[in-house]
Amino acid sequence: MERCYQGLRRRLLLLSVLLLSASAAYAQFEVRGVVRAADDNSLLPGVNIVEVGTMNGTTTDANGNFVLTVSSPQATLRFSFVGYETLDVPLNGRNYLEVLLQPTVAQLGEVVVTALGIEREARAVGYAISQVSAQDLVTGTETNFGNLLQGKVAGLQINPTAGGPGSSTRIVIRGVSSLTGDNQPLIVVDGVPIDNSTIGSAGMWGGFDGGDGISSLNPEDIESISVLKGAAAAALYGTRARNGVILINTRSGKGRRGLNVEFSTTLTAEEGLIGFSDYQNTYGQGSQGKKPATQAEALQFGLSSWGAKLDGSPVIQFDGVARPYRAVNRRLEDFYRTGLSARNTLSIYGGQENAAVYFSVTQLDAQSIVPGSSPSPTPAISRHSTTFPKSRSTRFTVPWR
Repeated sequence: MERCYQGLRRRLLLLSVLLLSASAAYAQFEVRGVVRAADDNSLLPGVNIVEVGTMNGTTTDANGNFVLTVSSPQATLRFSFVGYETLDVPLNGRNYLEVLLQPTVAQLGEVVVTALGIEREARAVGYAISQVSAQDLVTGTETNFGNLLQGKVAGLQINPTAGGPGSSTRIVIRGVSSLTGDNQPLIVVDGVPIDNSTIGSAGMWGGFDGGDGISSLNPEDIESISVLKGAAAAALYGTRARNGVILINTRSGKGRRGLNVEFSTTLTAEEGLIGFSDYQNTYGQGSQGKKPATQAEALQFGLSSWGAKLDGSPVIQFDGVARPYRAVNRRLEDFYRTGLSARNTLSIYGGQENAAVYFSVTQLDAQSIVPGSSPSPTPAISRHSTTFPKSRSTRFTVPWR
């Protein structure tokens, strides 16, 4: 019995040794291979190779070759190299690998137009500059393009005038710098300074505000806007740019293959902000608690509300006609109306390797909230641009109705 027991122990010991040997042989799984760049098929030396989940690893030699002993034929190898995307490759029992690493697509910093068409990375510019994309400008309808810049750039103040649709806009960068001179920035469109002077003016006693230079631009034709805020940023434009510069780059057909057609339409409803004024409706026109007795007194105290209590009795008015002496409620609500603005734009653009063309037509119809006011004629802009190698772009605008 003891001999049988000893023989069984020998057999179990032998079986254990065989299993351990097989396990050790199984663990010593050697993998060979080569690593290349996917873009040009060049060999990559110094690529870091690690068995996933372990500290076991190696690197490729000068010829991109590697040899690594892993713990299992089903292990996964991770390949990493500077300038290339990290790649995990499962072995699935293979002992030889040919690995291709994809170059990393680096995301460059934002590119801005500084001056005279010069492009720089935003982080490389040593002065304050802000960028506005075209997408931020077409979300609303404004008869003056300058009003669309409200709230888009820090330090940029946009003050629309009360002249109605098509009127001018006052633009100031970083506050007022002169008490008597012009504080508005220089407007540059595609490298060419434009005249942003206001045509006419409207005041308390009427007048006509025909808009300014920037109001003639179509937001649909703009690709990007750069706002140069400081003196250093605008140095290339001289003293004209002492109040800053607004650089406007328009769209072109460059980089767009074939013929492309776009049509966009925008409709905006505008209403006056009414209802926040608490007017007294107890006493009427007059002075010292008395109603106007004559037409001359009605004219004299036309803006004074120190008359008697409103009782509805007939009282002489400024035009000599007697009307009830009572409050006129909802006078503002009944006076103003809903202003509607509609803009329709048709753009045709395209190009090839050596030429590009862009053409657009826009129709703008705007109605003021003030009855009887007629906006300045705002023709749609027909613009054509053609670009050829080693030549400047030519653009012209034609009024269209």
